[in-house]
Amino acid sequence: MAEENNAQPAQQVKKTSALGITSLVLGIVGLVGSWIPILNNASFFIALFGVLFGVIGLISIARSKGTKGGKGLTIVATLISVVAIVVVLATQSIYGKAADEATKTLDKAAGNATEEILNKDVTVDFGDYAVDEETIGSYVSKNGHLTVTVTNLNSESKTYNIQLEAVDSAGNRIQSDYVYASNLASGQSTSSDVFNAYTEDVVDQYANATFKVVQVSQY
Repeated sequence: MAEENNAQPAQQVKKTSALGITSLVLGIVGLVGSWIPILNNASFFIALFGVLFGVIGLISIARSKGTKGGKGLTIVATLISVVAIVVVLATQSIYGKAADEATKTLDKAAGNATEEILNKDVTVDFGDYAVDEETIGSYVSKNGHLTVTVTNLNSESKTYNIQLEAVDSAGNRIQSDYVYASNLASGQSTSSDVFNAYTEDVVDQYANATFKVVQVSQY
């Protein structure tokens, strides 16, 4: 009597998709570097290749008719790469906004954003040039000054350094002067006397001059 052969045929071991493994490695590397400024530029392309290898790997597995495994791993790897790309774009947006704000702050401190500051953050109001005369015997003494009022329109406390200029009717500069308004609270004003003169000829020049703001620095 012949013996029955009950041995089960050996199951073929499926090979894990090399593309899936590659996608996983690229996705992890891309995700790790996605938070780091500058480095995440490279991480974007690494993760992009991770997605590409993952998609190709899934197609390869589907066409292998069961000879290749690792479908779940490849799906996870592709998703990790997609997440890395999203993180890169999000962090670059955040870092970009922070860099823009820092640049604007530096421009304002350096006096390179005078027009913007005058339009949004501060008002500079000129009074009339005040002339005082004092008679001593036959001698008439003149002195004068210009009162300038600075008001902080910003919602935060700010310090302003303001360069002013006096020009004659032909547009020629007579003199420059400065107003320093320290730690003005929101809505707070301060007044300063500038273009002080103590001789008659200078007083007369200022009395007929036009005054303007040349530059504003904000801190």
